Amino acid sequence: MARSPDHNPLSPTKENRTDQNRRQAETLRKLAIQLRHMGDRINRRTVQEGLRQEGRVALARLALFVFGRTQVLLRFLWNNRVL
Repeated sequence: MARSPDHNPLSPTKENRTDQNRRQAETLRKLAIQLRHMGDRINRRTVQEGLRQEGRVALARLALFVFGRTQVLLRFLWNNRVL
């Protein structure tokens, strides 16, 4: 005895496929938005870290410059027997 397609739960109707496609499309949109937000957060964090790193490099250069000038001044004073 053959069953009609209306009674067979394994054969989706056109409406079920359309609903399923809509749900999948909505899920994909939500995932795409989440991925975009995650990418924006990572980008923002990377930019902030880059600025911090630039600040550290500038501070290190300043420290080396001051150390070098102090060394030159002390050498000058030592050679002239001021110290």
